Amino acid sequence: MSDIHLENEQYKYVFDTLKNLSSDGFIVVNRNGYITDFNQAYADFMELKINEIVGRHITEIIPDTEMIRVMETRRTDKYALRAMKSPSITQNSKNHILIVSRAPVLDDKNNVICSIAQMKFHRQLTNEMALLDDLYSQLNSYKDEVYHSALKRLESVGNTGDKDKQYLLLQYYQDELRRLGPAADSNVIGNSTSFKLVKERALKVAKISFAVLITGETGTGKEVIADLIHNSSDRADAPFVKVNCAAIPSELLESELFGYVGGAFTGAQKKGKKGKFEIADGGSIFLDEIGDMPLKMQAKLLRVIQTGEVEPIGSTRTVKLDVRVISATRCDLPRMVQEGRFREDLYYRLNEVHIAMPRLIERISDIKPLAEHMLGQINKRYSTKVVFSEAVIQAFEYYHWPGNIRELNNVIKSAYSVVGDNKIELFNLPNHITEASSNDNKQLKESLDDYEKQLILNALARNDNNYVRAANKLGIHRSSLYNKMKKYGINRLSFGEHN
Repeated sequence: MSDIHLENEQYKYVFDTLKNLSSDGFIVVNRNGYITDFNQAYADFMELKINEIVGRHITEIIPDTEMIRVMETRRTDKYALRAMKSPSITQNSKNHILIVSRAPVLDDKNNVICSIAQMKFHRQLTNEMALLDDLYSQLNSYKDEVYHSALKRLESVGNTGDKDKQYLLLQYYQDELRRLGPAADSNVIGNSTSFKLVKERALKVAKISFAVLITGETGTGKEVIADLIHNSSDRADAPFVKVNCAAIPSELLESELFGYVGGAFTGAQKKGKKGKFEIADGGSIFLDEIGDMPLKMQAKLLRVIQTGEVEPIGSTRTVKLDVRVISATRCDLPRMVQEGRFREDLYYRLNEVHIAMPRLIERISDIKPLAEHMLGQINKRYSTKVVFSEAVIQAFEYYHWPGNIRELNNVIKSAYSVVGDNKIELFNLPNHITEASSNDNKQLKESLDDYEKQLILNALARNDNNYVRAANKLGIHRSSLYNKMKKYGINRLSFGEHN
């Protein structure tokens, strides 16, 4: 039976292999508080070298350490939340929220010989825990009794020292904050019929992980709908990575999307770099201006979507991913497919659900609430109380907005920058908007006048030029008929006098 056991000294090599195999951090502290082992992952996080750490007292590296207390109390901590700086010796470094598990190590005689700790701090987990920590702070900032009641419950459980329950309750209150707090669509402004259909479709598709293609003119709010889909989905707490395919040079797009290993090409970082898809793992990726993606990259993107795997440049391994793809374009993709400028198979992969954004001119009833929301954001930022005059809102509703919501936002910022008092007036607007409003008003008035004149002529002709019967037919008094005839140059004598 002895053949199945390793020699005692061989376990050192087993431990060394295990501690460096994991992406978690490991540290071992002896009974006197000196560091005896420290793995590479933890050293990288602390931005120190292992030989600079081993042999030093734990309090030199981590002044507020719990490692000595663990040995003194013989108590194990599992999944404790901890704020920690990286590197710890840098005064202005940023706090990271880590999950730490600590335990005393006992020999066969039940004597404490050391303590060991495991730190989970890889990027995605750190971001998630930072989010939970931020949500805890948000709960504390709410004045509503529901939140304060929830916070008290959380604190009472946290004070028991049961870190498992504390961690689970943080997750629970994260859900409560989402349920009771502002809705994911609270910043999606508009209740016009066309836009309500877009919102309803976005909220429905958010519940499933189908690929979504959002199309529409520049400035119609495609990214806002992408945000709504992600934030309303069960991936809301995971990363949402946005990529503008038109803004990245074609030769760099592959490394940006799929990443690379160290030394993959000239100028590559020594440690390599994660691509946008790998960063978005578990969440969503937004590929804006997908119609501008080169054909060569379209083929590689198609493979990633089909297989659910990404292969970093220079690597022989693939990384399995779970990413929801949302794309957007101002281009006519079906036409580009016919012209051979966009892959048909990729088009259908991206277009599992299609959302077409209406132009702002098709959402006239949304212009006022959109404008007031934009101005409200500016007022909040600069602590002002600027408002629109009614004439300005009317001018906004008459203008045709070729640049859509983006143009509206720019016009409001421009008007705000030159406003004299607390009200934006017509003279604060660009000339092309006031002129368009004036022309539209004039055209409308002329059209209405022509229509009214024709109605009067028809009524007189059908009633043998009898003014009384014509006025009754039109639903107006005879004197009003005379005034309108005078206004439109209709000669009473030409019709004769019929009383």
